[in-house]
Amino acid sequence: NNEKKIEKKINDDNLKHDKYSSDLIKQMITYRQKNKLNQKQFAQKLNIPLKTINDIESNRGIYNPNINNKIKRMIKM
Repeated sequence: NNEKKIEKKINDDNLKHDKYSSDLIKQMITYRQKNKLNQKQFAQKLNIPLKTINDIESNRGIYNPNINNKIKRMIKM
């Protein structure tokens, strides 16, 4: 049943990844700026790659629940 749904999305050219919420992105940027952290420093604090932070902030990041939770804990949403 799931395979049929995925095939339909592929055929309709409607297969998309989940994205991070715009609220999370805004709060993440605000947190970084308030704490005078650049993306690299923020990524190091979270122990995740710099590219991941860059992709999330530019709304290109593919949703990862583990990273989402790390960010939320860091900024205490």
